[in-house]
This record gives sequence, structure tokens and C-alpha cells, in this order.
Amino acid sequence: MNIKNKISNKAIVFTVCLLIGGSLMGCSSNNTEEKEANTPKLENFMDVRTAKIISMQSAMLKFTTENKAGSICSVKLEPVNGKYVYTIDAISKKKKNVILTIDASTGKITNTEEAALDISKKRNLIDFVPVLDLDKAAKFAISKSKNENVQVVSYKLYSKNGLNLYEFELADGTVKFENDTKTENKNDNSEKQTKSFEKITIDAETGKVVDPSTLQSSSDTSINSDTTKDSGSTSSSSGTSSQAE
Repeated sequence: MNIKNKISNKAIVFTVCLLIGGSLMGCSSNNTEEKEANTPKLENFMDVRTAKIISMQSAMLKFTTENKAGSICSVKLEPVNGKYVYTIDAISKKKKNVILTIDASTGKITNTEEAALDISKKRNLIDFVPVLDLDKAAKFAISKSKNENVQVVSYKLYSKNGLNLYEFELADGTVKFENDTKTENKNDNSEKQTKSFEKITIDAETGKVVDPSTLQSSSDTSINSDTTKDSGSTSSSSGTSSQAE
């Protein structure tokens, strides 16, 4: 009888453990499902941080390999027709303005444009030595975003008036957009898109937010300076002319 009682007691204990374990697992499962239900789901929006693409450095090598004495004015990465594309605006070793379009997935140059060099570009060349790497720069921009679930849609690294800048386009990852791209057409979603997309420009060296409108371009400075010089030289030449007479 004692042996039977022991076996019976063990069976009871084992059954109780199974019931408790199953109950706990059920609670855990319910809690997980509830947590997932309450957690905002990010839509499958294109994000430069997770995209399977070549790095910015690799993209620039497409230019610098052939133009060792060249300089870069800007590097831009943006989604075009559902895939990422790099656009590199640079000055070649032949002193020409070259714009390369690169498929960010394959690394292939898809288009090359060459034009006469605008003198303003020579005044706005990127100094890469003090520039923050992309991940750190993106974190600074995201920290200033009004959205909680931020995705980095595109970015541009450029120089303006001697200042290296990153311009990030950020999106609220909980908002669904048709074809995962922003449309410029006016439609029912235009208000939602306006609220969900934002551009943040930061100092590429310090990470501080910068208002691009407060930076006067060097070309504007040049124009103002040239205008002043012209007016001065005009009055001077008129004075010289009167003296000669």
C-alpha cells in the first residue's frame, strides 16, 4: 500500500507541475502577444542603416580611383524607384564638374555627367578628416527628431561656406506609405506625409543641429563681394577718367 501511495502521490505532483507549467507558459505567451500588440510595428520602409548596399566610402572610390587629384563636393544617397542610388558631385583631375550616379546595390556606375566647373563648387569641397561617420551622425539627427520610431530615408553630405554638413530625411516608421516611397503628388495622404517626413541638418563634425537658411552660400558672398568691387571700381574709374580729362 505504501508503494502504491507513493506512486500515486508522485503522479499527482507530476500532474500538478504540468498544469502549473502549462498555465505559466500560457501566461507568458499571452503577455508576449499583448506586448507585441501594444508595440508600434515599423512598416517595411527603406532605411539606409539596414539596406543591403555599398558604403559611402565604396561609392566615392568609384570616383577617386580614376581621379586621384579630384575633390568631392557632395555625396547623396536616396531611394529611387524602390532602390537606393548614390549621386556624387565632384571635381575631376581635369578640373571638370563630374556627377556620378551609382546603383547602391551593385556598385555599378549607371550614369556620368560632365560640365564646365562652377567656381562656387571650388569653395565648397568636403573635408573628410573631421567628418563624423554615418552611424554617429544619424544618431545625432534621430535624437532631434519629433518622431519616436524613426527611419533614415536618405542623407546628403556636403560643404557650405566652409562648414561640413549632413542633411538627413527621416520618416515615422509606423506610418505606411504606398510602395515605400514618398510621393510628391497632392493626395489624401499629403497631410500625413508632411507630418511624418522631416529633414534635419547637422554639423558633420559636432553633430549640432544647423539651420541651412542661416548659412549664406559662398556664391552669394562672391556675388555681393563682386558687386561691391564693381561699384567701387566704377567710381574709381570715373574719377580717373575725370582726372585724365
